[in-house]
Amino acid sequence: MNVKKNFLILSIALIALPLFFFNQTFLISIFSQVLIFSIAAFGLNILIGYAGQISIGHAAFLALGAYTSAVLTKNFNLPFLLTIVLAAVVSAIFGLILGFPALRLKGFYLAIATMAFGTAIEQMLGAWDYVGGKVGFRNVPNPDLFGIEISSDIGKYYIIVFFTVL
Repeated sequence: MNVKKNFLILSIALIALPLFFFNQTFLISIFSQVLIFSIAAFGLNILIGYAGQISIGHAAFLALGAYTSAVLTKNFNLPFLLTIVLAAVVSAIFGLILGFPALRLKGFYLAIATMAFGTAIEQMLGAWDYVGGKVGFRNVPNPDLFGIEISSDIGKYYIIVFFTVL
């Protein structure tokens, strides 16, 4: 019980830490990236830790979700929360497309299949000018939650904290 209490206190302290660096955009962006990568690590932990499957192309699903949300927000002016849901659906569909044939694979063959999928997604996004190609997708509008545009870095950080905890 003591370990859980200490972990909770440490987590709250880390989440609140950027408040002390309110004017330092660089540190807030680093904390935001740490939380985004921890979301990916949670998913990878479920796959490797609980299911015992090895996935090398796990970042491809993160990229599909991120690009889906960005394209739908910028080019189609959809609400931010709706794009998050649609991004999860698109990533899940691609997971099913890769998952059903991969059910027959064992051991390292699954790792090779996921690595090939990750490489294919990386090459496709790099060659596709619609999403910015190798430069990346630029000028994505700020998140809009219930009619309130979140333009500050600390506001975006706490959106990321919310989804990480969720």
